[in-house]
Amino acid sequence: MIDKSDIENMSGGQKLAIYPNPAHSFITVAIDGKPIGQCKIYTLDGQLIKRTSLIQNETKINITDVRPNIYVAEVITETQVVRRKIEIID
Repeated sequence: MIDKSDIENMSGGQKLAIYPNPAHSFITVAIDGKPIGQCKIYTLDGQLIKRTSLIQNETKINITDVRPNIYVAEVITETQVVRRKIEIID
């Protein structure tokens, strides 16, 4: 379930949601409209640990190989970049 506070309006009227947050085994990146782009997950010190192509309106990303901590999810589309903190838990 998406909490309305998890939805971010992007330029051009698109909406972005990254959920659940905190997450355990996967996160979903949901973009309405044209979803072509990618999601990168970084440690707080900037180390890239995961990269996934976004080719559907909802993309599930397996995070079972990522250690519990706070990370930055960066969603890159054709027109913009959005960053959001995510928490991965045991």
